[in-house]
Amino acid sequence: MREKHATPAISCGILLVVIGPSLLKWSDVIETRDAHPNIDREIFCHVRDEAEFIDRARNFDVVVATHFTTVQILKAIYEVSPHFLPAYYVQDYEPWIVPEDHPKWKEAMGSYRLVPGMLIFAKTNWIRATVTAYQGVEVATLATVDVFIDMSTYQAFGRTALEAMACGAAVIAPEGCGPDEYGRDGENIRLVDTKDFDAVFSATCELIEDKEFRERIAAAAIETAAEFSVASASDSEIELFEREIERRRNTALIPVGKRQEPVRVNRAGTPVDIFRGSPHQTTGG
Repeated sequence: MREKHATPAISCGILLVVIGPSLLKWSDVIETRDAHPNIDREIFCHVRDEAEFIDRARNFDVVVATHFTTVQILKAIYEVSPHFLPAYYVQDYEPWIVPEDHPKWKEAMGSYRLVPGMLIFAKTNWIRATVTAYQGVEVATLATVDVFIDMSTYQAFGRTALEAMACGAAVIAPEGCGPDEYGRDGENIRLVDTKDFDAVFSATCELIEDKEFRERIAAAAIETAAEFSVASASDSEIELFEREIERRRNTALIPVGKRQEPVRVNRAGTPVDIFRGSPHQTTGG
């Protein structure tokens, strides 16, 4: 389980298992554990190799693969203990990421059908539609989720929360950071101190128990998410670049002695010292 997905899972009391020191060192697990003092420490677990993980996973209810390379491990566990729910959280169409001449390409292509009856799910309808079109398998999405909780300590922007809002979920996200840009607490989202377990629990219960409030939040969330897109993000970047280019065309820096003073360029293209108001020469170099 990747750390960014493990953090909210930990907060819900789900067992965190990290496979292999190359993926996440035990010191990193301890750091994550210490960030959640209200969670039972026995929930945290670190295994050295796949064999140890397969042995520990015998009593799990659900095992989730988060990359095509871990579906092989999921299959190995399922063959030993087929009582649990095998799941694959698809985050992209990975055969497009791995070059066709790469040894791992066939593994990526075959990962979606590797475990019989595996639950395949994704965050967005685009991923769902793409995997279904190219693999012919059923993919669930977060559109079936009523409440989505982002338990990150903070988010620079919080795209995951915004994507969940676009899927029609009532979202709980960290306050005082990125989600403040698009979230209005109690209107289209619940913003809480995610380090306060009681506050998160209270907000979650409120959304679960009050259907009218939850649906009102979700409806407003869809409207908010519709204002954001890759295209609009690109447009805003282009607008920023255009404004800065224009500013730099009209404002320059030239050397004056040992210091630089800002100057403007007149219509004739001659630099004009903004402090003296008269044209002057610049030296090349």
